[in-house]
Amino acid sequence: MIGNPKINIGPVGEDLSRLWRDDQPADRPVSCGQWQLALRGSELADLRFSGRTVLRAIRFVIRDHDWRTADDGSVSVASAGDNTLVLNVRSRFGRRDVMDWTLTATFEEATLRVHAAATALVPFRRNRIGLIMLQQPSQAGSALEIIHPDDTTTETQFPSQVAPHQPARDVTGYRWQAAGIDCSAQFAGDVFEMEDQRNWTDASYKTYSTPLDQPFPVDLPAGARVEQALQLHCTATGAVEESADRLLIMPTTTTLPTLQLGACTAPTVPTVAGMPVLVEIPADEPRWRDVLRRAAAEADDGTLDIRIVAAEASQIRPVVEELARNPAMAGVARIGVYSRATSLSDAPLIEELRGALNDQGQAVELVGGTRAHFTELNRHVEEFDDLLGALTFSVTPQMHDRSRAQVLESLPVQRIVAEQAVRLAGDRGVHIGPVTLRPRFNAVASTPFVPDDHETADDGYGPQTVPEATDPRQDSIALAGWTIASIAALAIPGVLSLTLYETAGPRGIRRDDGSLTPAGQVIDWLSRAGVLQDPMGLQLITGRCGVIAQQYEAGVQFVIGNLTAEQAVINIGDARARLVDHLGPASQTMITDGVELRIDGYGSVRVIIDRPIME
Repeated sequence: MIGNPKINIGPVGEDLSRLWRDDQPADRPVSCGQWQLALRGSELADLRFSGRTVLRAIRFVIRDHDWRTADDGSVSVASAGDNTLVLNVRSRFGRRDVMDWTLTATFEEATLRVHAAATALVPFRRNRIGLIMLQQPSQAGSALEIIHPDDTTTETQFPSQVAPHQPARDVTGYRWQAAGIDCSAQFAGDVFEMEDQRNWTDASYKTYSTPLDQPFPVDLPAGARVEQALQLHCTATGAVEESADRLLIMPTTTTLPTLQLGACTAPTVPTVAGMPVLVEIPADEPRWRDVLRRAAAEADDGTLDIRIVAAEASQIRPVVEELARNPAMAGVARIGVYSRATSLSDAPLIEELRGALNDQGQAVELVGGTRAHFTELNRHVEEFDDLLGALTFSVTPQMHDRSRAQVLESLPVQRIVAEQAVRLAGDRGVHIGPVTLRPRFNAVASTPFVPDDHETADDGYGPQTVPEATDPRQDSIALAGWTIASIAALAIPGVLSLTLYETAGPRGIRRDDGSLTPAGQVIDWLSRAGVLQDPMGLQLITGRCGVIAQQYEAGVQFVIGNLTAEQAVINIGDARARLVDHLGPASQTMITDGVELRIDGYGSVRVIIDRPIME
């Protein structure tokens, strides 16, 4: 009889906080026999069996009545016996500790058993508490067998198109194959279901409990217990090799979408953006006129993209009348309206806006859809059939998780979401944004929105008033490369504009002293160059990168971001290439013989070829 393997918990990896400006600890490698994983805080991440990835993650989550996810206040890691990993965690919302829980992972020859037990420290209202299992998006289109509580099964597939609703319900287990590994999972402690998290640009299919058709939120008393279990069994059946960990994200369109900035919502005195500005007008708050005035000053007689947020139709006409009588508003390129309650362009609001524009003789493009996640567009697109203009949605990678891995993994999923949005829009096109690191408002909160009664925006508005909407990574070196890759991922035919971040402030691209953040610098590089160019001979040798090639003066500009901590190597394909700007570590960032470009971890560079690629 083969005995159980012995567990090995490795040391914490390299500290990268200087490049991310956050306090996230590095992953710890864990191995036991044929099992390997990364311990990412309290998450069992990137689970591998026999050297091949079988799951994106297993995690225990606590979500309150507004769908906020509790943070890990403290995590202690230990081993119990030769083959068991034990995590003891205290979770909190803000500074309030809410639950203590223990996750025990026992590794056997071909089986991983995970058990979670949690105790509420204080009473609170919850929408969800329990284990979740994340399966990687590479499973798209592959076979999935769903096991139900009565032991019946359903044969289906992981969705190829991003599924607007739950692709698996009433779940107690699955059978599937991943990279030549036969996998089965069994859940205990509740009934589970799956959602396609690509709707929020997460790189996963998530299985969770409690089903959404059950009532929520639920009052949880102090001392209440939650206990769940998950068993994963794997058998290697084939010699499938996973592809090398390389990723090259580049635009697929010949014309870069119009780049815009979100209006500054901080108390910071707005400065001239030098680019088109998107502003969300809170028509249900007295300060909406001041918000409009600030945005017009930022646009400086340039282009304004106006999105009205209204609680009722009667709030729309005063905004349109203000636009009609203010000469500074002559640069309005498009206008949309969204319900405060649903974040959607509800039909009565669209009709009121259309009528108000007609009455004022304003010939402005009317856009609509959602000001929230792609999820809402995907679920409600039929409601916009009568809208003649382009569709809209925004992007944030941190709806469910704030880890660096979550932020980075969203990049290729942004391409998937953009492509599906364009298909949904048909020939109308899509305006994407704002793209922000964290949600700028809670689109799924149970707590009703309470309008502010301030007459001015001097103290900030919108995201400035939303707890945890500001990410310290906004001014990080790593965000520069992420920004390049995000623009490249979303730059596809049919995407008409991309709105990024804010013009200034803690969520913007300019600091209080007026200097550009690293993300601001790469946006500046891109906005000063010309049309997109075919990168022709460019070849990624090692690494994961975003690349945008543009006409620049008489030559070609490459803006490239390294998306990993490891050095990336790219063959530019032209000996005339020269490195003109770089952000981040520079100890080994260089071009060798004008051809091979090496970029240090999370660095971003600007490379110029002095003559066009096509001569």
